[in-house]
Amino acid sequence: MEPGTSLFVVRGERQTEDYDEHFDKGAHWFCVGMRAWIKPGPKTLARFLNHSCAPTAVWADNRWVTARVRIPAGGEISIDYGTIELDPYWRMSCSCGAPTCRRTIVPFYLEPPRVRRRLEPQAPAFLRQCLNECLALVPVAR
Repeated sequence: MEPGTSLFVVRGERQTEDYDEHFDKGAHWFCVGMRAWIKPGPKTLARFLNHSCAPTAVWADNRWVTARVRIPAGGEISIDYGTIELDPYWRMSCSCGAPTCRRTIVPFYLEPPRVRRRLEPQAPAFLRQCLNECLALVPVAR
């Protein structure tokens, strides 16, 4: 699959919850805005996406998972989970093995400036539009 190829749309049940320090949202949920997520169904392709700090795909503005780089036949489709989450309390350990592995994954807007500049274009526009509201939460989250 060539870069820009739409692979599949992320569909599911919409969930809303408050952010809190006891993060307990679904492992496969995709953030669609402040305190709102899509919970993909159990048999959807979105449930099988793995994280990578060097992802082969992105979640695009139209809510389709789209190839970011050329993905060979049988190659893994992965996304950077930090680009699909806004909850300031969310954290995830990583051992993906990529040269750019960050070891601890957080929402892209909480990354150091150099990393944030690299990740921000991979996040869907509808999440980037929430950044001012997200950044206002950061002092509360830390």
